[in-house]
Amino acid sequence: MSCSMRRAGPGQRGHLSADILLDANVLLEVELAEKHAEACKALLRIVERGELRAVIMDFHVDTIVVVVERYGAGWEETSRFPA
Repeated sequence: MSCSMRRAGPGQRGHLSADILLDANVLLEVELAEKHAEACKALLRIVERGELRAVIMDFHVDTIVVVVERYGAGWEETSRFPA
C-alpha cells in the first residue's frame, strides 16, 4: 500500500495531507480474515491505486504488531506486515 503524505512546513501545525486516517482494525480485518475483510481489501485497493490518500498513525502500527503477535505470528511475519 502506498500513501501520499506531506509533512507540515515551518510555522504549521503537524498536519498530514490525507483524505482518511486508517484505523488498525482495517488492516487487522484483512490480516486475520475477519468478517469485513473483503470490504477492507477494497478500501486498501482504492488507496493503493491513489484514488484516496490515507495515513496510519504509529500507535495503530504498534497495535497491529501486538495483535498479530498474540495470534502467533513470528517476528519475520510481524515485521513484514506493516510494509
